[in-house]
Formats: sequence, structure tokens, C-alpha cells
Amino acid sequence: MGAAAVAAPGTVQASQASNANFDAWPSRPVKVIVSGSTGGSVDAVARVLTRALSSSLGITFVMDYQNAASGAVAAQQLLRAEPDGHTWLVTNTASHAIIPSVNATMGYDPVRDFSHLSILGGSPWMLVVHADSRVNTWGEWLVQARQAGPGGLSIGSPGELSMGHLFGQQLSVLRGFSWTHVPYRSTQAMLTDVAGGHLQTGLTTTISAAGLIRSGRLRPLLVTSPRRLADFPQVPAVAELGLPEVKVSLWLGLAVAAGVDPALRARIQRAVAGVMAKPEWVSQLRAFGLEPLDVPPEAAGEFVAAEGRKWGAVARALKIAPETMPRQ
Repeated sequence: MGAAAVAAPGTVQASQASNANFDAWPSRPVKVIVSGSTGGSVDAVARVLTRALSSSLGITFVMDYQNAASGAVAAQQLLRAEPDGHTWLVTNTASHAIIPSVNATMGYDPVRDFSHLSILGGSPWMLVVHADSRVNTWGEWLVQARQAGPGGLSIGSPGELSMGHLFGQQLSVLRGFSWTHVPYRSTQAMLTDVAGGHLQTGLTTTISAAGLIRSGRLRPLLVTSPRRLADFPQVPAVAELGLPEVKVSLWLGLAVAAGVDPALRARIQRAVAGVMAKPEWVSQLRAFGLEPLDVPPEAAGEFVAAEGRKWGAVARALKIAPETMPRQ
């Protein structure tokens, strides 16, 4: 998913009058804004959650896909909705940690303007090449990257100032190679080009690459998890490759607007926590390439704030300027 600066939303609506009858909630289907495309990995996680909640609470959910600006457009759409608990947002690292931390024009504060209910899970990142590439290991890839001509290897990411962009820049600084960043508007498009042999290297999350790896179309050379993943035991983790400082993980969360009545917010949060406490939730997450994160629901907002500080500092240290972000 690419990152972009977009027009600021209108003033956040915070009318408490609309929440006065929260005991009757929901009075209509609940819209879940998903920063991704239908059938994608984020959609899959959202659907598992909403199916479970629909069964336990009798709620009807409607998905709204906003696959632009790494979730910034989706975030702004939530803040234009009435804060009555009928609109939810699946948040992510880009929309609520990276983009607003380095670009003040986004028109929202990732902590103040949202009520963060939960951190649903996290997915480490991978460096992948075509399955038939002559490069078989990270060491071989690094030699190739250092020997590449002017501009270096062409490496794709989900967009300018995406976590993949920061990941690639971090690797190049730590291991001394040049590269040409190839930003895509979607992760799926980028991985299709790598799998088709049209792009030398891709930076992607495990959740996005898992299917293509299992089908033998992509070869992962490293994973940013602290240790090797059970589902991909052949892929070395960054720590064993001498890169322990590389701690890159995409997380997904759930939020409503900050103006939602506290009692209703607590009711929704308890219901979501109930789903996430079940063993089948963890098994389904792992099937999508995600791992549960040890973040209590009440600490979700603090987690988002800390992530913003971390990734803002990384972007500034690597001299990736917000002006590089394309405008839509």
C-alpha cells in the first residue's frame, strides 16, 4: 500500500447527543473501513473478527475498502463519520505510526482523534526474490546488491514512505549497498512483478507473501522476526544474519472515533477482547501469517503512540523526507 498526502478531513464530529441512546446500539449495520482490497490479507483478518462478533452479538457488518495512501484515506473517512459506534476502522502501522509522524498535513492525530480498541496482530517483513532466481541466500543477495551498477538493484515496496521503504533504506545503510526504490500502489501488484520475474527484489510482509511462498513462486531470503517462523523454518531471522537492530513488523489494530461514548466504546472493546481470547483466533491469525502481540486492550493507544515515535525517528534518521510522498 502506498503512502500519500491527501486532503484533510473536516473537523472531527464529537456530538455526544448522537451517543445518548447507545444502549440501543446498533441501530443499523456497522461499517468496518478496511485499508486494503477485497480478498486481501487485511480483509481476511477483518472478516474473521466480524464473523465472530456477528455470531456472538447479532450485529450485521458492512465492509468498506479504502486501498489508498496506506490507510490514511481510511483514517480520514472514519473521522468524517458520525461518532456513534456504527463506523469502525482497521488501523495499521503506516496509517497510525509512520505517515502522521513525518507529515503534519495528513489532517489527523493518530492518538488524539481515535479511540484504539485493540491491536489485532502483527506480521514481520521479508525480503523476497523470484523462486527461480540464481540468488539463494541473503549473503548471495548482498554480494549482488553491492556489485550492482549505478542506482543499484531495483527493489519494490508497497509505496513511498511505507514501512517497506523504510525497511529497504535501513538495510542499505546498515549493509552498505545502493538501491533504486520502486514504489507500488499495492503490495499485490509488487509481488506479482517479483513472482513474474519483472522485478529483482520485493520487500513485503509475511501475511502478504505467504501464499506465493507456499505455492513456490517466491523465495524469501530473510524475515524480520526475532527468530525463525514455525511456518517458514527455512527462512533465517535477522538476528542470526547479524541484523538484530532491524525490528520491522506490520501491526493491525481496531479503532473508533474519539468522540464515541466511553460506555459504548468499552462495550465494543470487551466484545473484541472476548473474540481474541479464544484459541481459534490465534490459529486463524497464524494461518494468515500474523502473530498475536502482547498488548492489552487498555494499552492499545499507548502502543500506537510509541510506534509513532519510533517510526518517525527512523524516517528522520534515514533522511526520508515527507516531500517524497506522492499526492492524490
